[in-house]
Amino acid sequence: MPVSTLAILQGKDLFHAWQRNLHRSIGTLLGVGIKWLMLSANPSGLELVFLIAGLQFIVEVLVVRNYGLAMIFITPLTIFLAENASGLFTDVNELMEAQILDTFIGSLIGVLVGWILHHKIFITKLEKQFRSAQIQWRRK
Repeated sequence: MPVSTLAILQGKDLFHAWQRNLHRSIGTLLGVGIKWLMLSANPSGLELVFLIAGLQFIVEVLVVRNYGLAMIFITPLTIFLAENASGLFTDVNELMEAQILDTFIGSLIGVLVGWILHHKIFITKLEKQFRSAQIQWRRK
């Protein structure tokens, strides 16, 4: 969830934050489908090594150009790295549900915080309050 939230907040303005949210959500959904197919094939250890290397290469090439497209491959890569490093193997469907839920909760939090950070009227009022509080604090 924290990664979803912070990834969205990297937008330079509200439009960019919404765009990153859309990219992240759609990319994650498609990535979950790819991940489900890969995990359903029950890959061996050597196959996992090649899958991880291939996914990492694709992510590095795509993330600079298109975040949404890169998310399709980041999603399976994160599970392969996390699950196989810890040695834990859980139900594939349970893993996919948790990934989708985490991403969407994080995205909602990110959009809400992004709206607050990029809302001009709210920021202006907040700046005025901080300035008046700072002035009052200095007078004491």
